[in-house]
Amino acid sequence: MKNNVEEARRWLTQAANDLQFAKVAIKEGYFSQCCFISQQAAEKAVKAVHYQQGARIVIGHSIFQLIGKIGVKAQKGLIETAKLLDQFYITSRYPNGIPGGAPFEVFTHKQAVEAVEGAEQIYQWANDQIHISS
Repeated sequence: MKNNVEEARRWLTQAANDLQFAKVAIKEGYFSQCCFISQQAAEKAVKAVHYQQGARIVIGHSIFQLIGKIGVKAQKGLIETAKLLDQFYITSRYPNGIPGGAPFEVFTHKQAVEAVEGAEQIYQWANDQIHISS
């Protein structure tokens, strides 16, 4: 296992790269995919904090729950953002995750923008927690 700082850096830099891809997805009109990759970017950023704190493996996909397990105080807005992004984990990918249509048909530009902004907020919080610039 790599040292904690290196493992945290790997997860945080992947989160940054995912965020860049999410912005491309918005420009190209792939709104459901943007929502999913934004959720993934935020999840990876929070997992980076876990690794920085010494975790050997981090299991789970709920950003809200992952933040809760860290043991640092997160501002209320961050928790609300985590809850919003968690809603995109299934619904943005699978047709049976929504009541009708397919995700690419129902997700909107507004949702994609909110997802990217939320992921950026969580990424910045995680970067501040572990003091690694990427």
